[in-house]
Amino acid sequence: MPFIRKKAPHLGWTTGRGYTQLFLNEFWTGHPPDLSRASIEAYGLGMDMSKGRTAFRMSPAFIDGKTVHWAYGLTDEQADELTECVEENMYLLSDHNPQIKFFVHGRSVITMEFDQEVPQGPQAPVDGPYMPMPGALGELIMRVASECEGLTIYPWGVGDVGTIHPPFPGIGKMTAISDSPTALGIAATLGHKIHLVPDLEDRFPLAREALKTGN
Repeated sequence: MPFIRKKAPHLGWTTGRGYTQLFLNEFWTGHPPDLSRASIEAYGLGMDMSKGRTAFRMSPAFIDGKTVHWAYGLTDEQADELTECVEENMYLLSDHNPQIKFFVHGRSVITMEFDQEVPQGPQAPVDGPYMPMPGALGELIMRVASECEGLTIYPWGVGDVGTIHPPFPGIGKMTAISDSPTALGIAATLGHKIHLVPDLEDRFPLAREALKTGN
């Protein structure tokens, strides 16, 4: 690959990883992230992750009593109904100073002041045993399920801010433009500029401008 070697004199390689944040963080820093998936996405969405706050990655799911079935492939109508239902019931978390932001097809991140232990449930995209969530969070999950014909949101990748590893030497300041809060969160923790842009065509003009001043 003469062209690649000419343009990128410092070459390396990675092996595959099961999640975006594992691959990207290891690619840029040489370390797997010490931050939870949810806290990384909270960074990417510009949410409050100050001391004492916990992030919850919430994905659409059906709970049949014993199993969490992740609900991929929702229609736009289903995703909109789920989003509206969750927003209407967020008052249940009001004692925890919550913040929520939605992104692709009903997925969201909630950050809040939370000092209870969160049981280890299944990690998307693999279905697994249902673990009831404590307190108001569990109430929110079941309330949404009762109002949305069984469809609700369920947390995984839960956690707070851990150790942020610095990038490899020589990596200049860059700009990340994406609809993925995971990719944007990794970029944000490394000190890069980020832009959350849902539509692919809208990203190209921003990228063109970013290349004029960034690495």
